[in-house]
Amino acid sequence: MNRKAEIEAVKNLGEKIGYGNLMDIASGLWGISLEDKYGIKTGAFVPTVLPFINKKDRKIAEARFESTMEHIRELIK
Repeated sequence: MNRKAEIEAVKNLGEKIGYGNLMDIASGLWGISLEDKYGIKTGAFVPTVLPFINKKDRKIAEARFESTMEHIRELIK
């Protein structure tokens, strides 16, 4: 599956079950996978609400988000 097809699959599922629900479930499944495969329990959760990100790192998070959106917009044109 190419990146454009992956984006479309995520979009369809996000619209069907809700993007927040999709992210919550994916984060939990990722955590379970990391624990099962590598015995670690951290690393899967990425904070997505700016107030939960320390002020120093907010600009980095915002820039990454903007970059990701731009990349995806180009792929789905």
